[in-house]
Amino acid sequence: TTLFAGALGDRVVAALLLGKSAEAGERGVELRLTGSVDEGLVAARDLVPVIGNLVDNAFDAVAGRPQRRVDVSLGSDEDTVTVVVGDDGPGLSDEDAAHVLDRGWTTKASGSSGGGRGVGLTLVGQVARRHGGSVEVGRSPLGGAQFVVTLRPVRTRSADR
Repeated sequence: TTLFAGALGDRVVAALLLGKSAEAGERGVELRLTGSVDEGLVAARDLVPVIGNLVDNAFDAVAGRPQRRVDVSLGSDEDTVTVVVGDDGPGLSDEDAAHVLDRGWTTKASGSSGGGRGVGLTLVGQVARRHGGSVEVGRSPLGGAQFVVTLRPVRTRSADR
Protein backbone atom coordinates (compact mmCIF):
# COMPACT_ATOMS: atom_id res chain seq x y z
CA THR A 1 0.00 0.00 0.00
CA THR A 2 1.28 3.45 -0.85
CA LEU A 3 -0.06 6.69 0.55
CA PHE A 4 0.75 9.91 -1.32
CA ALA A 5 0.27 13.23 0.42
CA GLY A 6 0.92 16.41 -1.51
CA ALA A 7 2.27 17.01 -4.96
CA LEU A 8 5.63 15.54 -5.81
CA GLY A 9 6.81 18.51 -7.87
CA ASP A 10 9.73 17.31 -10.00
CA ARG A 11 8.36 15.00 -12.72
CA VAL A 12 11.40 12.71 -12.83
CA VAL A 13 11.29 12.27 -9.04
CA ALA A 14 7.55 11.61 -9.28
CA ALA A 15 8.19 8.91 -11.89
CA LEU A 16 10.86 7.30 -9.69
CA LEU A 17 8.54 7.28 -6.70
CA LEU A 18 5.67 5.82 -8.72
CA GLY A 19 8.00 2.97 -9.68
CA LYS A 20 9.04 2.53 -6.03
CA SER A 21 5.35 2.53 -5.12
CA ALA A 22 4.74 -0.40 -7.45
CA GLU A 23 7.76 -2.21 -6.01
CA ALA A 24 6.49 -1.57 -2.48
CA GLY A 25 3.19 -3.20 -3.39
CA GLU A 26 4.99 -6.24 -4.79
CA ARG A 27 7.12 -6.54 -1.64
CA GLY A 28 4.28 -6.00 0.84
CA VAL A 29 5.73 -2.70 2.08
CA GLU A 30 3.60 0.23 3.16
CA LEU A 31 5.25 3.22 1.50
CA ARG A 32 4.20 6.68 2.67
CA LEU A 33 5.26 9.64 0.57
CA THR A 34 4.85 13.23 1.74
CA GLY A 35 6.03 16.62 0.58
CA SER A 36 7.51 17.77 -2.68
CA VAL A 37 10.66 19.03 -4.35
CA ASP A 38 10.31 21.92 -6.75
CA GLU A 39 11.50 21.00 -10.22
CA GLY A 40 14.91 22.36 -11.17
CA LEU A 41 16.30 23.11 -7.70
CA VAL A 42 18.58 20.06 -7.84
CA ALA A 43 19.11 18.12 -11.05
CA ALA A 44 17.09 14.92 -11.31
CA ARG A 45 20.36 13.08 -12.11
CA ASP A 46 21.37 13.84 -8.50
CA LEU A 47 18.01 13.43 -6.76
CA VAL A 48 17.19 10.09 -8.37
CA PRO A 49 20.21 8.17 -7.01
CA VAL A 50 19.78 9.73 -3.56
CA ILE A 51 16.10 8.84 -3.27
CA GLY A 52 16.45 5.54 -5.14
CA ASN A 53 19.33 4.21 -3.01
CA LEU A 54 17.75 5.26 0.27
CA VAL A 55 14.38 3.72 -0.60
CA ASP A 56 15.98 0.52 -1.90
CA ASN A 57 17.96 0.15 1.33
CA ALA A 58 14.87 0.80 3.42
CA PHE A 59 12.94 -1.86 1.47
CA ASP A 60 15.77 -4.33 2.14
CA ALA A 61 15.84 -3.38 5.85
CA VAL A 62 12.15 -4.15 6.37
CA ALA A 63 12.10 -7.37 4.33
CA GLY A 64 10.93 -10.34 6.36
CA ARG A 65 9.56 -8.20 9.21
CA PRO A 66 5.95 -8.54 10.35
CA GLN A 67 5.12 -4.91 9.56
CA ARG A 68 7.00 -3.32 6.71
CA ARG A 69 6.79 0.45 6.53
CA VAL A 70 8.95 3.04 4.79
CA ASP A 71 8.33 6.78 5.00
CA VAL A 72 9.74 9.22 2.43
CA SER A 73 9.47 12.94 3.05
CA LEU A 74 10.59 15.52 0.51
CA GLY A 75 10.95 19.22 1.10
CA SER A 76 12.42 22.25 -0.57
CA ASP A 77 12.72 25.98 -0.28
CA GLU A 78 14.98 28.46 -2.01
CA ASP A 79 18.02 27.39 0.07
CA THR A 80 17.66 23.66 0.71
CA VAL A 81 16.28 20.42 -0.67
CA THR A 82 15.66 17.78 2.00
CA VAL A 83 15.10 14.05 1.54
CA VAL A 84 14.16 12.02 4.63
CA VAL A 85 13.77 8.24 4.41
CA GLY A 86 12.91 6.22 7.52
CA ASP A 87 11.83 2.63 8.08
CA ASP A 88 10.67 0.23 10.77
CA GLY A 89 13.53 -2.20 10.19
CA PRO A 90 16.16 -3.15 12.77
CA GLY A 91 18.01 0.17 12.54
CA LEU A 92 21.76 0.68 12.71
CA SER A 93 24.12 0.52 15.64
CA ASP A 94 26.14 3.67 16.38
CA GLU A 95 29.23 1.91 15.02
CA ASP A 96 27.48 0.93 11.79
CA ALA A 97 25.98 4.43 11.41
CA ALA A 98 29.50 5.88 11.55
CA HIS A 99 30.55 3.78 8.53
CA VAL A 100 27.48 3.60 6.28
CA LEU A 101 28.89 6.14 3.81
CA ASP A 102 32.21 4.29 3.48
CA ARG A 103 32.69 2.65 0.09
CA GLY A 104 32.25 -1.11 0.39
CA TRP A 105 30.33 -1.00 3.68
CA THR A 106 27.17 -3.13 3.63
CA THR A 107 24.84 -5.07 5.89
CA LYS A 108 23.93 -7.38 3.03
CA ALA A 109 25.33 -10.88 2.87
CA SER A 110 28.17 -11.26 0.40
CA GLY A 111 27.79 -13.76 -2.37
CA SER A 112 28.45 -14.25 -6.02
CA SER A 113 26.34 -11.19 -6.85
CA GLY A 114 27.80 -9.08 -4.03
CA GLY A 115 30.55 -7.42 -6.09
CA GLY A 116 28.60 -4.16 -6.41
CA ARG A 117 27.60 -3.95 -2.77
CA GLY A 118 28.47 -0.99 -0.57
CA VAL A 119 28.30 1.67 -3.29
CA GLY A 120 24.80 3.19 -2.97
CA LEU A 121 25.21 5.10 0.27
CA THR A 122 28.69 6.22 -0.79
CA LEU A 123 27.05 7.74 -3.85
CA VAL A 124 24.43 9.45 -1.66
CA GLY A 125 27.24 11.00 0.40
CA GLN A 126 29.07 12.16 -2.72
CA VAL A 127 25.96 13.87 -4.10
CA ALA A 128 25.37 15.59 -0.75
CA ARG A 129 28.95 16.89 -0.62
CA ARG A 130 28.80 18.05 -4.23
CA HIS A 131 25.73 20.09 -3.33
CA GLY A 132 27.21 21.58 -0.16
CA GLY A 133 24.91 19.44 1.94
CA SER A 134 25.06 16.58 4.40
CA VAL A 135 23.79 13.10 5.28
CA GLU A 136 22.62 12.47 8.83
CA VAL A 137 21.98 8.92 10.03
CA GLY A 138 19.78 8.27 13.02
CA ARG A 139 16.77 6.48 14.42
CA SER A 140 13.45 6.79 12.61
CA PRO A 141 10.26 7.52 14.58
CA LEU A 142 9.20 4.14 13.13
CA GLY A 143 12.02 2.45 15.08
CA GLY A 144 14.47 1.65 12.29
CA ALA A 145 17.05 3.73 10.48
CA GLN A 146 16.48 7.23 9.21
CA PHE A 147 18.57 9.12 6.67
CA VAL A 148 18.25 12.88 6.32
CA VAL A 149 19.94 14.27 3.21
CA THR A 150 20.18 18.01 2.68
CA LEU A 151 21.26 19.52 -0.60
CA ARG A 152 21.78 23.16 -1.48
CA PRO A 153 20.44 24.14 -4.90
CA VAL A 154 23.23 25.03 -7.31
CA ARG A 155 21.93 28.55 -7.91
CA THR A 156 22.00 29.26 -4.14
CA ARG A 157 25.60 28.06 -3.81
CA SER A 158 26.65 30.13 -6.84
CA ALA A 159 25.08 33.25 -5.39
CA ASP A 160 27.02 32.78 -2.13
CA ARG A 161 30.39 32.96 -3.87
